[in-house]
Amino acid sequence: MTNSMFKTGTLLLVLILLTITGAPAVRAQGPSAKTTPEFVPGEVVVKFKPAIGAMSGQRRLQQEGARIKRVLPRSGLLRVEVAPGYEQAAVEKLVARKDVESVSLNYVIHTMGSPNDTYFSSQWGLTKIQAPQAWDISTGASSVVIAVIDTGVDLDHPDLAAKLWTNPGEIPGNFFDDDGNGYVDDVNGYDFANNDSDPNDDNGHGSHVSGIAAAATNNSTGVAGVSWGAKIMALKALNSAGGGGTADIAEAMMYAVDNGAKIISMSLGGVRTSWPCSYTDIETALNYAQANDVLVVIAAGNDGQYGVNCPGAYDQALAVGATTSSDNRASYSNYGPRLDIVAPGGDISNKIYSTIAPLLTNGYKYYDGKYGTSMATPFVSGLAALVWGMDPSLTAAQVQQQIESSADDLGTTGKDDYFGWGRINAYKALQPYIALTLQNSAGVELTTPVVFMADDATTPGSQTLQVSTTYPDAITWTAAISPPVSWVSVSPPAGGQVTAASVGQFDLNASTPSGYNTYTTTVVVTGTTATGLNLSTSDEVRLSYVPQLQQLQLPVIFKN
Repeated sequence: MTNSMFKTGTLLLVLILLTITGAPAVRAQGPSAKTTPEFVPGEVVVKFKPAIGAMSGQRRLQQEGARIKRVLPRSGLLRVEVAPGYEQAAVEKLVARKDVESVSLNYVIHTMGSPNDTYFSSQWGLTKIQAPQAWDISTGASSVVIAVIDTGVDLDHPDLAAKLWTNPGEIPGNFFDDDGNGYVDDVNGYDFANNDSDPNDDNGHGSHVSGIAAAATNNSTGVAGVSWGAKIMALKALNSAGGGGTADIAEAMMYAVDNGAKIISMSLGGVRTSWPCSYTDIETALNYAQANDVLVVIAAGNDGQYGVNCPGAYDQALAVGATTSSDNRASYSNYGPRLDIVAPGGDISNKIYSTIAPLLTNGYKYYDGKYGTSMATPFVSGLAALVWGMDPSLTAAQVQQQIESSADDLGTTGKDDYFGWGRINAYKALQPYIALTLQNSAGVELTTPVVFMADDATTPGSQTLQVSTTYPDAITWTAAISPPVSWVSVSPPAGGQVTAASVGQFDLNASTPSGYNTYTTTVVVTGTTATGLNLSTSDEVRLSYVPQLQQLQLPVIFKN
């Protein structure tokens, strides 16, 4: 390129970036009226190559006369102001630069929920996924944080206020960034849609999905959440109409990762946008979450069409479809090979009842019913919190695998386009984490029978066994021989409590039986949790009594 040609291109870019007056307006439309993706008018999202970086890229564009609306240093993204109506032209001009890695429109993402019809319904979804049985195992841990990226959360809701994550490094109301994370007074989260510290819900959708995942439970008020213990990080990235830019969503995702969330729940998606996705900013955030072992759960979409909506279609996301109370695929739920799992989402006849901002309840105070893949998504997020609470050492990939492998298979056997791996089952997902295990005295799990040997000169003796569990809470256990026999007994009469941090111990004492033979029975350990869940484990016990045991003789070697 000659120098004069470069100057001409730069001038054209400046004209695109600066010409505001007279440019045709671009207005956001509701999802039902659009067939092409919406975008935020008057800006594009630019990422310079790693060798340049965001700050140097910012200086380069400013030297060329561009105006930068916002720099997102963690993702390397720049939100660059352009003339409304010339967004696509700016993308084409900027992407041709050799110092630029990617350029995209700041696409608008929408909530996936349905209109708020007046209908009172019981929480059939919790029963469908066997949540009450799962709660006998665990009700969740407060150490697990779910970041809800949506229209915000009603911070004063009686079923949500006590469940909010609190930033330990921030002092509320002092108008200062106490923890130095770049956000002032981000006590319970942040409002990325309006760039302020108040993530209160002005739509109702975000409060609804938050309650499904983690409403305060067993408090004689309102509804139950899947995880009683998990905390909710309130991240508002969608406006009062339920729409928001991908750049705000990506920034919220990175905030969630940086501030300790283990799960990001996103009941949102583009307008009829399926694979391949072109949300480079969200893809960058997804990669960041994956690299930091954070699970991102995203709605599959409510178009009833083939193809999971973006950004749920990305490989780094756990894409969630919706089922009805009869375990059928909801007619609106998108499907295809990128669908991972399904959960209760409801329909017009059987909605999902949950928390909602009180000004938007159409006569209901604090609670109402909705349906959609938006409602299915927090069921999965809440279950992920339960699984992680049982075993904090799990990776995000392992949590996802546990959710998928324990799902109730619907439709074609195995993974299919309509149900993914199946409809989640909370009880089955938690069962592997509440087991009693029999071990030998060295702490090795028993996988073969406990064997005793005896002859006329040798008594069988005794062996010490251990009882262990990975369950964090106390399990009361007892050991017995079943069926009872005369040649082996438990000594002392064994019982006690065991937790993940401590083991139980007892002896099997064997005695010489009345005749030569091989004898078998079973040692059985039964346990009961504080919630009344019964557990058991067992192993075969075998005694061989012969006239004389063969002695293994090793040859003696003499050195000359």
